[in-house]
Amino acid sequence: MTISPVLEHPILESCLGGVPLHSGRVVQFRGMKFGEFVERNAKSTMVELCPAEIDCTENRRKGAPVGLTQGKFECLNLVITVPGSALNSSDAEEVLPVFIRIHGGANKWISSSAPLIDMANFVSRSVDIGILIVGGVLPGSLSAYGGFLDQRLALKWVRKHICGFRGDPDMVTVGGNSAGSFAAEIHLNVMPGSNSKGLFNRAAMQSVTLRVSNSQPQSWGIDLSEKIAKKLGADVEKEGWEGVPKTAPARDVVAAIEKDGFDFLPLTEDGGYFTKGWGEAGAAVSEWYDALLIGDADFDGSIFILRVRLVPPEDLIAAFRSLGSLPVTKSIHDGTLQFLSDLLISFSSRHIATTRRSGNKEVCENNYDRPNPWGPQNRRAHHTAEMPSLFGNYAFPGETHEAATEGEAMGYGPAGRVGVGWKKDMRKVRAWEVMEGLSKAELVRAYDIVGGCMGHL
Repeated sequence: MTISPVLEHPILESCLGGVPLHSGRVVQFRGMKFGEFVERNAKSTMVELCPAEIDCTENRRKGAPVGLTQGKFECLNLVITVPGSALNSSDAEEVLPVFIRIHGGANKWISSSAPLIDMANFVSRSVDIGILIVGGVLPGSLSAYGGFLDQRLALKWVRKHICGFRGDPDMVTVGGNSAGSFAAEIHLNVMPGSNSKGLFNRAAMQSVTLRVSNSQPQSWGIDLSEKIAKKLGADVEKEGWEGVPKTAPARDVVAAIEKDGFDFLPLTEDGGYFTKGWGEAGAAVSEWYDALLIGDADFDGSIFILRVRLVPPEDLIAAFRSLGSLPVTKSIHDGTLQFLSDLLISFSSRHIATTRRSGNKEVCENNYDRPNPWGPQNRRAHHTAEMPSLFGNYAFPGETHEAATEGEAMGYGPAGRVGVGWKKDMRKVRAWEVMEGLSKAELVRAYDIVGGCMGHL
């Protein structure tokens, strides 16, 4: 059967020209514009009027050639991947589950068109196993709350229009890794009146939680904004700082922030965005979603590698010894990275899973230990190492597959060897047990002492 890459969308009232992939098994619609704004920092609005024909064969947001400046306003786009058989089905009532991926990249790198996160193989594999899905990639390189509002606008667009792609708006999973996981958790924890209810009913978080941000009070954010405005030449006392983010060149604003020591800005709690007590044990769990998948990679602390390597070994040794009588090895930098991985990401993921289960939610956990055979980091399962396995866009050498049964944990060894282990034997589980025996004050102190060696984390 010949698969047509053209879709007549009944709600948009447009003919969308897509790209057939995998011999027509899937069709991809690229650069679907869901929102627009007229000026920087303005609130985005949904695109309602579309032309009669839309070319969805090219991604709108691409890396600019050297010497050219990237546009600021053409970033609110989706990539939607659909099984070809669903588009050509005569059954108008047939709808498929929807998986929405928010890509990572520290809220400033990568785009939804990156080959690593192309969902064509993912959707094609769903055809193979008989569980067809519609897959979409949302923008993830978005900053501050305005960016998360853009993401929510995208979720609203999907809710309204995904049925035209044969997707089921009542069966939506939102997931992401790294900064995308960060965003997924934000959408789980926003205030009840924020209209998140009904936009998705399941979530998947991988390898970062909001705890990595080390959130700050709103006054901290205002102080930093004033400081950055002064660096950019504004007379803050007379003119205030509010106009600077809208008028100063974007590159200058970013450079001023990075010069102040920030790879990315932490969250500031304004008292009106998040559910009260969202980060505390026993906090109220949102009732409107059904299930959560959450996990991490064994060496997610690799995201801090550049900062840690710059710290003199004696400073790190002194920091750890101040926490107690601890043995210090020659590999102090690697040990610090593992400590940060366990405390900020793995244990935080475990805490979220435990809290959500206490709210009678279905929770599945995973720990990805399969090392990257080509990576420079001692062939370890570093941050984002799970991406090739999830999307299947890069093959590991000597791959083997074995299904796990209830109570088992799969272990991944060098070069793709797979075996069955038990949770009690996992190093991470032993680390959780140690941290669960510490009070919140002790955990905060440990973070402050070790993290303080590296400035802002």
